[in-house]
Amino acid sequence: MTNAAIIRDRLLIAASFVFVIGVLGHGCAGPVAAQAAPEISGEAFALDGDTISVGKHRIRLFGIDAPELRQRCREKFWPQFSVECGRDALTALDGILKAGNRRVTCRAVDRDDYGRIVAVCRAGKTDLAEAMAENGQALAYTRYRDRDPERSDAYLEAEHRAIAAKCGLWALDFDTPWDWRHAR
Repeated sequence: MTNAAIIRDRLLIAASFVFVIGVLGHGCAGPVAAQAAPEISGEAFALDGDTISVGKHRIRLFGIDAPELRQRCREKFWPQFSVECGRDALTALDGILKAGNRRVTCRAVDRDDYGRIVAVCRAGKTDLAEAMAENGQALAYTRYRDRDPERSDAYLEAEHRAIAAKCGLWALDFDTPWDWRHAR
């Protein structure tokens, strides 16, 4: 057996052991999912329409997807004119943060493919993601609804209010952020 094969086999055994301990809870603290979610709080700055920085942490807001910074949307009645909807989303999130004196508290839900913490964040009593959806600056993103169904449903309800009021993106013609990224 080669060294690489031995190392691979040992890693598989170790990974299996960790999996079994995690699934069974080992009778101590229970399953991993039962552990309290880490909380991060501090001064926040908007990086784009659905990402903030708090200290050294880059945090992706759970349950929404905002237009990318370079994304443009079209005016409904004058399609030859476009709007920097990604920049508008950044400005909207920054405004919400300023209204809360930039102080936020975030409850981690997951990590995304880029290593960012995915979290439900509040500035005072204001849920940042819900405010962005209600203002029509972000769409409810239900792909990971199972991580926090109650919050996901609140974001969908906020989105429906924005659609009815034709707020933000809903007053424009736009590609969903996930379709826009996929096309690039």
